[in-house]
Amino acid sequence: MTFRNAANKPCSQSPGLLNSVAGFITTIVNIYTARSGFWSVSAIITASVTGGCTIFMIGCFLIYDTWLLTTIKKEHKLRVQQMEDENKREIVQ
Repeated sequence: MTFRNAANKPCSQSPGLLNSVAGFITTIVNIYTARSGFWSVSAIITASVTGGCTIFMIGCFLIYDTWLLTTIKKEHKLRVQQMEDENKREIVQ
C-alpha cells in the first residue's frame, strides 16, 4: 500500500509522519479499549508526546513538500524541457 499526498505523489519521504500518526492512533485506541476511556497520567503524557510528534512531522512535511521542493521541481522541469528540445533538434537533423 502506497500513501499519497495531495499532489498524488508517493509519500515515501515521510516515514516519520506515518509512524507518528500510527503511534498516536495506537495510543488513542489503547486508551478507549484497554482502559475503557480512562485517561491516566501516563496516557495523557503518551498522547501528548505522540500528538506533538505528529504535529511536528506534519509541519516538517508541509515545509519540505511545499517550500523546499519548489526549486528542485522548477530545475527539473527546466532540464526536462531542455532535453526534449535537444531530442527534437536531433530528430529534425
